Amino acid sequence: MTGLVLDQLVSRLQAKQTNPVPYRPQMIGLVERFHRSWKDCVATFMADDKQNDWSGWVQCAVYAYNSANHSTVALSPNELMMGRRLRPPNELLRRTELTEVGELPQYHERLLAAMARGRVCAERARDKEQARQARYYDQNVRRRQVFKAGDRVWMFNPPRGPKATKFMHQWMGPMRIIEPVGYENFVLKREDKNGRAELIVAHVSFLVNYQSPVSLLPRIADDLAAQLEHEDSSTSTTDSSDKKAKSEYNYNDGRPELFTC
Repeated sequence: MTGLVLDQLVSRLQAKQTNPVPYRPQMIGLVERFHRSWKDCVATFMADDKQNDWSGWVQCAVYAYNSANHSTVALSPNELMMGRRLRPPNELLRRTELTEVGELPQYHERLLAAMARGRVCAERARDKEQARQARYYDQNVRRRQVFKAGDRVWMFNPPRGPKATKFMHQWMGPMRIIEPVGYENFVLKREDKNGRAELIVAHVSFLVNYQSPVSLLPRIADDLAAQLEHEDSSTSTTDSSDKKAKSEYNYNDGRPELFTC
C-alpha cells in the first residue's frame, strides 16, 4: 500500500499512514473489522441472482453504517463526527414545516458542546465494552494460587508437531520465577538444563507449584487442555444479556443538544 497516489491521498486527508508489523494485530484490527461489516452490509442489498450490482448499493450501505449505533461506543459514526444523528427518509417525509437553527454562534456553541459530550460518552461505553470482552475471554481462566519471585513451578507445555507422542512429558520444570511482567504473566528461568539460562514468559494459568503432588499433574493437564480447546473452538459473540451503556442525543427541532450518558 505504497505509491504516489496513496501518498497524495494521505496528504490530502491530513492523515498518517502506518504499516502493520508482525505480532501487532491491534494495528489493523479495526480495519479488518470494518471490512467484515462493510461486506455484510453490501451483501444484504445485493440481488441473489446477479451478485454484480454492488456498486449501486454503496451509498445505501454508507448511510446504514454511519447511522447505526456501534456496539463498542454505543453511538453512530455520524454522531461522533458531525455532532448529530442522520435523519431517516421517512422522518423527512413526515415533516410539514421547516425549522431554523437560530443564530450561527449559538448553534456552533451547542454543536461543539454536543460533540465534546459525545466523546465522553463514547469513551465510557468503550471502557465498559472492553471490560465485558475481557471478562468473556477470561471466563475460563482461574488463578489457582499466588506466585512470587523465587518460587519454583511446573509449566504446562503440551508437545505438538508430527513427532509428538503421548509418551512425551507435558510439563517443563523445575522453573524458577524471576519477576512478574504484568497481566499475571511471569518471567521463568529453566533449571532443568545446563549451560546458558533460558528465559520464558508464561501466564499464571499454565503454572503449578513445584511442590504439588505428581499424581495431580495429569488431572491439571487435562483441565488446561480442555480450556485451550474451548478457546480455539469458540468465537467472540455479543452477550445479549449484558446491559450496555446507552447514550443518546436530545434534539430540539433538529438542533444538537448535549448527550446524556
